[in-house]
This record gives sequence, structure tokens and C-alpha cells, in this order.
Amino acid sequence: MADVEPVNFALHASNVTPEIGWDLSGGVQYRPLLTDNIIISAGLGTLIPGDGYKAIYESNTTSVPGYDSGPAGHVDSFLYSGFASVTFTY
Repeated sequence: MADVEPVNFALHASNVTPEIGWDLSGGVQYRPLLTDNIIISAGLGTLIPGDGYKAIYESNTTSVPGYDSGPAGHVDSFLYSGFASVTFTY
């Protein structure tokens, strides 16, 4: 983050640092007909949290009802997401 003062003010904290972490992601597109009529896309992304990200989410000590996320304020060491889509155009 370029400026952590608004985040510290909003969270009533003083320990948030600028380091969010490392974002690693990639994706592919495949066009089987070499036109834009059919496009198949897929991708994966991951975030390895840094100290600033951990400080934001470790300050939350209230767990979400009905969602077992481990101990309150716990931050996973590896976050990920993925997507796949198919686009048909006529």
C-alpha cells in the first residue's frame, strides 16, 4: 500500500505496514477456431500474505457464524482462487 494511515484510522490500529504480500497469477485463452466465436479461458491466482495483510485480518477476533475458519483472527499462509469460462459469440 502506498499510504497506510487511512487503514490504520479505519481499523483503530497502528500496526498495519505497507506490505500486502506477493500476488502470483496466470491464465490462458484458447480459441479453437482461431476466431472470437468460441473462447475458452482459465486462470489461477495466489496471494502469499505479507505483514500488512496479516495485521489487518489478525485484528478481527470475531468469527463468522456458521463458517468454520479455525481460530478467530487466523490468517492462512497461502490464499488462492481459480476460474474457467467459455464464451460463445454468434
